[in-house]
Amino acid sequence: MSRFSAHDKEAKLNVALKVARYHTDVPPTYVLRELGLLKAIDHESVVRLQSIEWEPSKKSIICVLLPAKADLKRWLDARFPGSSVIPM
Repeated sequence: MSRFSAHDKEAKLNVALKVARYHTDVPPTYVLRELGLLKAIDHESVVRLQSIEWEPSKKSIICVLLPAKADLKRWLDARFPGSSVIPM
């Protein structure tokens, strides 16, 4: 999964883009199910999914998200120094 940042000119705010590629003719059902759940969730602790763009010719899905208020890896590193809680 690739990550990018962009600026939405219409909404006048910064957004995060995540591009998920797949190797079948259609996206896997679990991906569609998880994106549907993420789109439905409205909670302060969960990043907000603004929209989903499907590019069948490129076999990819682009998720447009509001940027997270905090970086989970940075928080975990500060909370658990020297631990590899999330390998990157």
